[in-house]
Parts: sequence; structure tokens; C-alpha cells
Amino acid sequence: MEKKRFLFLGNSHTYFHDMPELFRRMCVEGGCCQAEVSMLAQPCVTYEWHRTRETELRYALLYGRFDVLIMQQAAHSPQPAKEETIRDGREIIRQARRCGVQPVQILPWAEKRLPEHQTEINGIYRELAAATGVPLVPVGEIFERARGSKEIPDLYWEDGEHASPWGAYAEAAAIYALLSGRSPVGLRPKSLCFTKVKEEQEQKDWAPEEYPLEPKGCLALQELVWDTVRRQQSVAVFR
Repeated sequence: MEKKRFLFLGNSHTYFHDMPELFRRMCVEGGCCQAEVSMLAQPCVTYEWHRTRETELRYALLYGRFDVLIMQQAAHSPQPAKEETIRDGREIIRQARRCGVQPVQILPWAEKRLPEHQTEINGIYRELAAATGVPLVPVGEIFERARGSKEIPDLYWEDGEHASPWGAYAEAAAIYALLSGRSPVGLRPKSLCFTKVKEEQEQKDWAPEEYPLEPKGCLALQELVWDTVRRQQSVAVFR
């Protein structure tokens, strides 16, 4: 399989439950590519933080030989202003393209307690996409559609903001589907899980912990992801 290199840029919503590794495993299992993933992510940081502390991001884009930059902005209270997100998102997208790296934008999810915020979030990132042509991975729409499902377990972690192992799987599967143009239906029902209880706690053991997903619920989630993603224009970086 062809090798492809992916750089994940974001915050705790990016690294929860080792989501980039889930995506890598899906790429290999689905036969799309021999994916390699790296990550620049810190708790609670924004695009402005990454842009103004430019050294790591600049070096990664210039010399990391990445094919795709997968971007995830902080989106929960206190979330950055719309103007800030669009300003900094546009600049990161511009710089990525100048370096020959394909930028891809995650559409974030609203807090569990504030589902009405999803409409506002959708508007911000669709405006960014319209202004830049950046592809959108509709993760927030997947969280919204899965809410209250009898078949799909809660995509939210216990704090109602971060993704649960199910939510991390949904996010990885959505990125996989958008970039490959392939359905995630049939991928193994396995996620990854933190061994810590609270985000601020250190993990006692850094080894990854596999988190099996109930097969029927996983199939329902895979079908929901594919139904949501296929409405978007596939980036098709694997073709």
C-alpha cells in the first residue's frame, strides 16, 4: 500500500482516546494506505495559539513531508469568537497549501448540555469552508444525529464535552470516510480508551487500552457516519 502522512492539529478533543491512532488503523484495515500519523495538540488551545506559537507547526508543514493536515479548533465554552476562528483558520489553511499539504477541517460538536449550539457551530465552519474551499468532516452533525439513539451508545465522555471511546471512533471513521470516499461499514468494532478518570490526571500506564464496541451498535454508528459523510465532497487523497 502507498504511504500517506497525516498531521493532526488541535486540542484535547483531538487526542482523547488516541483518536488519530484509530484513524491510522482504519486506513490500514480498509486497504487505503499505509498511514503514518503525527499530532500537535495541547489541552484547551485554539487556532490562534497554534498560529502565534508558530515554530512547531511551521516546521512540521515545511519539513514533515505530510500529505494532509487535519485541523480541529477549540469549540466549547469559552469558545473562540467566530471572527477569530475564521481569521486563524484561513491563515493556517493558506500556509498548509503553500507547503503542499492538503488541509481538512473538522466540524466540531456542541456540548452535550447545549445542543442548540450546534447550529451556530455549523454556521462558523461552513463559512470557513466557503471562504477557503477546505473540506469539512461533519463530526458535529454525527454527534447531533446520534443523540438519543437507542442503538448507538453515548458519543460523549462523562464530562459531556469530550468524546467517549464511541465518539472517538465516530470521529476517526468520519475522517476515514471523507478522505477515502469509502464506507466505514464492516471495519472492526474496536476503539481505544484512556485509563484515566479525569482529563487532568496522569495515566498510570501509558500503554493503549483497546475498547471493544458492541457490534450491533457499532454497525449502526458506521452506517450513520457514512450516511452523513457521503453528502460531503470526498477529498479522495487515496486515489
